[in-house]
Amino acid sequence: MTIRDRKAITELFRDVFTHEPWNDDWSDQDQLDAYITDLTGQSYSLTLGYFDGERLVALSMGYVKHWHRGTEYVIDEFCVDRSEQGKGVGSGFMRAIEAYLLKNGIDTKALEKTSAGVLHVTPFNSYPSGITADVSKKNAYLAW
Repeated sequence: MTIRDRKAITELFRDVFTHEPWNDDWSDQDQLDAYITDLTGQSYSLTLGYFDGERLVALSMGYVKHWHRGTEYVIDEFCVDRSEQGKGVGSGFMRAIEAYLLKNGIDTKALEKTSAGVLHVTPFNSYPSGITADVSKKNAYLAW
């Protein structure tokens, strides 16, 4: 997905994160547009979508980071449509992300050590609250 998909990205993101358990206030459209652009409009951005037919049902926004131990995908935001939570969509999407990373040459050796579906997940706005470890956060997403 790219910045050209901003409408679908924004709609799903806003619907998920303005409700329980986050209750974020994204009423400032300019701020939301800037945030989505920050996450999806950079040369190193990697935004992935999970679809049910034509409908976007899950979203991962992050970036590719090149560093001394290899290349990683850092997830800044991950969400699943509220009507699809608890149905395995999150775990299916995490498996698809892992397959995509492997197919595109993003080193996943760290996965063997952590059993994580991605190499790193940022702790910002982690759910449930207080979880900051990437493996724990991944497990919270898989519960969706």
